[in-house]
Formats: sequence, C-alpha cells, structure tokens
Amino acid sequence: MLGPFAYATDLIEFLVVHNQPEQARLLINRVMTLEPKQRAAFDEGRRLAQDGVRSRPRWHTPETLGWTSATLGLA
Repeated sequence: MLGPFAYATDLIEFLVVHNQPEQARLLINRVMTLEPKQRAAFDEGRRLAQDGVRSRPRWHTPETLGWTSATLGLA
C-alpha cells in the first residue's frame, strides 16, 4: 500500500513523543531492512544533521529518515 518512507518519519516522531525510543529504533531498522538500496541516502541525511543542517530534507525521503534519526539521537 505505502512505501516504507511514506510515513516512517511521522511514526518515529510519534513514538519518541510517547516515550518509546526503542520502538522508534526498531522501526528505523525495519525500514532499512526493507529498503537496503536506500542506505546511502539515509546516511546522507544523518550526515546533514551531524553537520548542523537545521532544516529537514524533503519530507518522506530516506534522507529525512536519516536526518530525523540523528536529530532525535536514535541511530
């Protein structure tokens, strides 16, 4: 029905807000297992966050998932 990046970031933020960071980490791992070809884009998003880029990449992309995971300290 939906690709793994369609709402993963939304769900991860929901889980973190509801004090479920381990569930958020598991979701990140599951998405990356389903989409291993997106690892480089995910890693690029993490690099952007670690470099201090404060604005999120384009929504519902692997880069956003990486950026969010780094910003929230999940991966």
